[in-house]
Amino acid sequence: MGAVGLHAATRALLEAHAPTLGRLRAGAKLEWGVIVGKAPRLLMGGGTVDLKKVIRSHRLTLVALWASWCGPCREELRTLADLEASRDGLFVLAVNVDVEREAARRLLRELDVDLTVIEGRPALLEEFGIVALPVTIALDDRGRVQWAVQGELSYHRALIDRWV
Repeated sequence: MGAVGLHAATRALLEAHAPTLGRLRAGAKLEWGVIVGKAPRLLMGGGTVDLKKVIRSHRLTLVALWASWCGPCREELRTLADLEASRDGLFVLAVNVDVEREAARRLLRELDVDLTVIEGRPALLEEFGIVALPVTIALDDRGRVQWAVQGELSYHRALIDRWV
């Protein structure tokens, strides 16, 4: 399906099971500056990520917003790592929204998950009207929002199955 957009059945599924969050509308471009600031920095090991290049090279990119204080986020990070390892064309970008970055680093070391994790802006939760984590935003290979879910992704596996 990739960059062709949403089919009617997918739209119906989204409306029924995964309502769009605030400014995250299907077909819209994701506002990276709002999410990660000017330069997306890797949480572990430093450095930056070329988000446009990464997104263009995958059929589906899942942008997962999480925090160390979020209980369900622990399992979500494991689920996302497993999904990424088992699906060709899928890339997971975990965006941490902790104010205290060291707490996030400790959790990542404890979980020992193989994910690309970047530093997000903690203020984005309020700016996007997000009241609970985890949140997963799916982008096509052009960086357009295809769907967004608040809560554990395991309840929305059918959305991923349609893409990869």
